[in-house]
Amino acid sequence: MNPPTALHVIALVCISGVTASGAPGLLVCHFDTPDLRAAVNDFGAIEPTVSGFAYWPEPGCPADPTPGALEAGIAAPGGSFTLPIGRETSLSQGTLEMWVKLDWDFGERAIRNFVTIPLAGGHWNSIGACHHGLIGPKSEVFESNIMDGLDHPLAVEAGPDGLNWRKGEWHHLAICWTEHSQRLFGDGKLLSAADYRDPLQITPPTGKLYIGCGSTGMGEALRGLVDELRLCTLPLYAGMESIPVPDRRLPDNLPPGLALTADGATAYADSTAADVCTETDVPALHNGAYGDETRIGLFPETGDVTITLAESCEVAGLVWSRDGRAFAGPDGQGWARADSLPRDFVVEASRDGETWTELARRERFKIDPRELAKMTAARFTVSFEPVSAQQVRMRIIGDTTAKIGQWPLLDEVQVLAADGTPARIAQVTTERTRFQRSFPPGKAIDGRVGEQSLWKSATPGQGELTVVLAEPKMIGSVSWSRSREGLGREGTPADVIIEVSSDGLGWEQAASRYGISEPTTCSVSFAPRQVKSVRLRILRTTDGAPPAIDEVTFPAGGDAQ
Repeated sequence: MNPPTALHVIALVCISGVTASGAPGLLVCHFDTPDLRAAVNDFGAIEPTVSGFAYWPEPGCPADPTPGALEAGIAAPGGSFTLPIGRETSLSQGTLEMWVKLDWDFGERAIRNFVTIPLAGGHWNSIGACHHGLIGPKSEVFESNIMDGLDHPLAVEAGPDGLNWRKGEWHHLAICWTEHSQRLFGDGKLLSAADYRDPLQITPPTGKLYIGCGSTGMGEALRGLVDELRLCTLPLYAGMESIPVPDRRLPDNLPPGLALTADGATAYADSTAADVCTETDVPALHNGAYGDETRIGLFPETGDVTITLAESCEVAGLVWSRDGRAFAGPDGQGWARADSLPRDFVVEASRDGETWTELARRERFKIDPRELAKMTAARFTVSFEPVSAQQVRMRIIGDTTAKIGQWPLLDEVQVLAADGTPARIAQVTTERTRFQRSFPPGKAIDGRVGEQSLWKSATPGQGELTVVLAEPKMIGSVSWSRSREGLGREGTPADVIIEVSSDGLGWEQAASRYGISEPTTCSVSFAPRQVKSVRLRILRTTDGAPPAIDEVTFPAGGDAQ
């Protein structure tokens, strides 16, 4: 490879979860020694499994130009490099970054893998980044993709008119995602972003992190060098105020001031909002359009769908389809989708959404060819004795008629009234779109951000949140956010007083901020002092709603330890 001729940076940011213990996890590889072992791997062993790839003894990336890097696919195109990632690890949020030096030029139409983390649930479940040279007849892109059964790609055009990476140049690549967002950075700047109304359903990893290669045989090895790689389960670049600074050598520890629960800190508040059940309608399940199958479960082989009627009535049947499109007659496609049909399922009804009564049960359900021959579309009816209900649900409790590991899919659902006519539907929810959210104070110091990791007060317009450190520390600044990503605004603190205490008994005011209007990160600095506890007194919110905070941190700039 030629020496670097320019510096480019690209970072794909995603927010991830934590290790089994609940503490943030970290993996760091400097690739500075011939054994290529990781400096830190909280998720498993530091010894890699290497085939074909090798240690590169020449100068590394600009962030750490000392000799040493991972040679990936230059001498051995079919090689691989993996490190263990425990199956108990949660990757619902996190950051992944690395330096790469390409040994190929724009115009080579191939898929070249930078990094891949396979997730449980099959091929269409992974976190990764690659150069996709086959995206179209004339185009190729640098792409990140979070796959939770569905693709969630972010792509930047590659080549002279786009992100023009060249052979022999070092580039910084970083991956970071949250449950509701994905970010792609280049040269320290945001290149592409996506926010999702429904959270990503990121399953646990299958056990390995692949560097410079893929996990399924799809695509080719990177054919280049890799240096300074880090994976952590914190949203380091979640907010617009934080972007990658690639020309710094990676630390072997997590950034200070994040995920204080891992350091033994605790939090308490004067009040906490009650739990909230959130439901999101899935129009595709009751829009009358057949052929748009929808995944209904969080995990393979199980799932449920709940139909809420516009008004309570006598119901006597449930109609469901896996595909539902016509397969016979002049407009038919000539065949019916018979894969991934529910095999074992229960139909239940409820008047109040709390108490459910079983109405029908089917075990080892399968299509009767004689019955199918009478249909013009594969739609199935489960009949039962009439019962008064406001909600009807179908729970898949076994596996499917397809191979093991198949996600449950449904197309259209319908409830039949006692007279055989369709009952009017208000909404249809699935296991994927129903969430029970709680708001304890500890969620403000757990290193996670977003609407599912909030402390929320029960008092309109005001509240107090106190963080107690495991031991006294020199603190000189405090940062907090209602929504670091700016996706939520309700309960944004507007006027805040910061108080500190050395013993938790006597308190003094250290700083204040008034007239805050944005939910994103807000910071205050003060003369550094040794403190044991920090309290945020929220005097007013922007809308009078109970205050909410998704993260409190003590930035390194104010920590004089």
